[in-house]
Amino acid sequence: KCNQDLPLGKRSFLCNDCAAKLKEEQEKKRIAAIVERREEFVAEWWPPSRYIESTFEKFDNKLQLKAFELTSAVENTGKGILMIGPPGVGKTHLAAAIFHKYYQLWKPETELHPMARFIRENDLFKRLRASFRPGATETEEGILEDYAYHTGIIILDDWCKYEPADSKFRNRIYFDLLDSIYNL
Repeated sequence: KCNQDLPLGKRSFLCNDCAAKLKEEQEKKRIAAIVERREEFVAEWWPPSRYIESTFEKFDNKLQLKAFELTSAVENTGKGILMIGPPGVGKTHLAAAIFHKYYQLWKPETELHPMARFIRENDLFKRLRASFRPGATETEEGILEDYAYHTGIIILDDWCKYEPADSKFRNRIYFDLLDSIYNL
């Protein structure tokens, strides 16, 4: 006899209809968890809102053709790209386009984290500064580990705009982050 009314762990037999319903419920929960996780990443890992729509197709490559060619062909090879230039030439647009390219490749059914993470330098150091406050729930090591191990590609925007009182601190953070990423 089908004992569908018992709690899940107490069931010894389910008829085919009840087993199908249970499987359907479990799949709905799994998909809901994926959607919830996607929303979490959208809020935390995406480029600033003004770059949400930034793609390679929307970039005016006539002004910066070489930068466009290099970034649009980027592969996750373990190498980095450093874009340097004056404000307004499209560095952040191209960085956001790289993010979107890799975010679209994410398969949340099989991969826990998206392939790319967009971080503004100021946000990184705000988070690090908060870790030194009394009662902080995060540590510097935990924050760097979060960035280094939970994604394949880190896009760090506005590199070296942050001016700490001690530039050695900023340099140490970057070296620690890069060492973690490349397991040095």
